[in-house]
Amino acid sequence: MYKKILLGLGLAFIVNYALAQQTNGIRPLREKGAYDLNLYGGLSMPLGAYAGTVGSARSGFSAGLNFDYYFLLNNRLGLSFGLLYQTHGKDSIKTNGAYNFTFTNGYSTFYQDQKATYRQFGLFLGPVYKVYASARWNASVYAKIGFVNQHNPDFYQTLYAYNATTQKYVIVKIPYTALNYDSPPISLMSNFGLNVQYKITPKIGIGFRAEYLSITEGTGRIGEVVYAQKKSLEPNGITVNSKNVSDVDLYFDTEGTAKSSVPIQSLNFNVGIHYTF
Repeated sequence: MYKKILLGLGLAFIVNYALAQQTNGIRPLREKGAYDLNLYGGLSMPLGAYAGTVGSARSGFSAGLNFDYYFLLNNRLGLSFGLLYQTHGKDSIKTNGAYNFTFTNGYSTFYQDQKATYRQFGLFLGPVYKVYASARWNASVYAKIGFVNQHNPDFYQTLYAYNATTQKYVIVKIPYTALNYDSPPISLMSNFGLNVQYKITPKIGIGFRAEYLSITEGTGRIGEVVYAQKKSLEPNGITVNSKNVSDVDLYFDTEGTAKSSVPIQSLNFNVGIHYTF
């Protein structure tokens, strides 16, 4: 009997305390609004060497989808999961005869994307913290890391030589290609940002996002693979036998490659739509 009375008093005290907390304006530990879904897009600005001498990347576009789940510190601290896509334009390579020319018994061609772009697509995860919350405004900061697929603009030079047996021109070498033309690399990218949200309704809002993204120099591959071409190619030409075997390697240094890698960095400014539930 006494146990039931004590249990009843204990339950009454807990209920009364919870009501008092709400009455005093202190938010309960768990409440609506712990989940935030947002879709955004906007300007992406490359930084550092990626925007300059090595990569020649130009301003582009970024877009993303984020899901934030707040579950600690009165729904102020949580986890953020996101998808991100960004693209930056690249200046076209000027051939001026360096990659597109004729020689004895053959010729070369050069291809590059008409609208050359660097692209990165990734999945991100990390902590998010709501630094400010009111009836109309929310502001949060986050620090995430993710796996990103890098795409470099396609370009390549092809050498053709004449086969007198078949009386056809055959491909004998592709000496100049985009660095990861066959297999775009997967790299780690960090993502730090600030997200400010204005609530139009309790569930729907407009968001303003500024974020910094970075891939380290070791994995930020934006250069090319090249083989050093000897000057004797044009006057001497390439000989092809009946089995389409040529002496093309006489005119290129063995494994003469040059791979460029720099930190890939960007600063993004985006506007988006938020849905809170």
